[in-house]
Amino acid sequence: MPANQFSSQINGNRLLRELWINRGLSRIQLAQRLELDKSTVTLLVSPLEKAGIVETISEGSASSRGGRKPIALGLRGESAYFLGMEIQPDRINITLLDLRGRVAEERTLEEDLSGSRFRSRIGGLLREIGIEYSRRFPLMAMGAGLAGIVDTRERRILGAMLLEIRESCSVDGLIGEKFPFPFILENDANCCTWGELMLEREKPEENILFLLLESDFFRGGGKSPGRFSLGMGLSLNGKVHRGRQFGAGEFRSTTWKGEEKSQFSLGYEELSRLKEEEGVRNRLFREIGSNVAFLTNVLDMDRICVGGNMGPFWEDFRTILEREIRSNRSYPVREECPITLSTRGEYAVSYGAAAMLLMELFSLDAPVGPDNSLQGREALINFIDAKNSGGKP
Repeated sequence: MPANQFSSQINGNRLLRELWINRGLSRIQLAQRLELDKSTVTLLVSPLEKAGIVETISEGSASSRGGRKPIALGLRGESAYFLGMEIQPDRINITLLDLRGRVAEERTLEEDLSGSRFRSRIGGLLREIGIEYSRRFPLMAMGAGLAGIVDTRERRILGAMLLEIRESCSVDGLIGEKFPFPFILENDANCCTWGELMLEREKPEENILFLLLESDFFRGGGKSPGRFSLGMGLSLNGKVHRGRQFGAGEFRSTTWKGEEKSQFSLGYEELSRLKEEEGVRNRLFREIGSNVAFLTNVLDMDRICVGGNMGPFWEDFRTILEREIRSNRSYPVREECPITLSTRGEYAVSYGAAAMLLMELFSLDAPVGPDNSLQGREALINFIDAKNSGGKP
């Protein structure tokens, strides 16, 4: 690629990201922020306006010296949509985001994906979901999160106990190599972290620890009321940390006993009494707190976000977590680490999966997936042009 073409591509991606983060900038403001000539900004904006990706929001006030009023620009959310999903053995949670990151739709599909049904059913099911949404929205890409270890580069699931995947399997083998939409699969807790990074995208170097707590009793009962799992997502300097072998965030308590099958020192029999017995809950919360305190203080996290519908137990959990973090500090003068509950509730994973796609589109770094088919200004313009011409994305 010629140097001037490469420079134009980089500047185009920078401009697109700037408009995504800061809605309502004029061409002059864009030129100042990106350190470009106003004429260069105009050339970069023009095809985005022509494709209907950028729209005029308003006109500002003219300067005291007169002249033309500055025109404020913003991304047109309806120009492209991104579908995120959480895949569970008994359901698929779905979140649809527009180009600006606004939630267009959320819903849950009850599906039996247990045992061998996951492998035999998931490809056709995801295809059906994608086609259904593409009939109503200009759908650019799909993403999904599941509980397990996912190699996003090689597009492989390395293990997912909940879905009974114990040997490495290809994502393309599950969904089909000719899947009609760009598709990225990710660990569920990592998806949640992507969601938080998108919500705070004006803070590019934030360190976040996301705790994804899941149990049937959080959802008001179920077939296995004692099931309780914890996954962690880590953002270090604004980047999701997956680890050398994509196992970052896979949790087992430091006080785990070899004979226990759960992630904790508490066995399933005790966990089955979580909802009814405060003593059991407090023991579990303190155990989680001691593990989280070590990570939080060693990595000096900016904040902790908790996902999962904890209902009436949220305040107790946060209080115990704060106490454990405070008691683990080497230097008591350090500021408190804020602990908040995810605003996305049971859709934290599906929201994060869609957010991951948007973060990929607007990223200036190497792509999440194996290619750059879902990254940058040109990818978005090509998608719109294909849609307008009646072609496939």
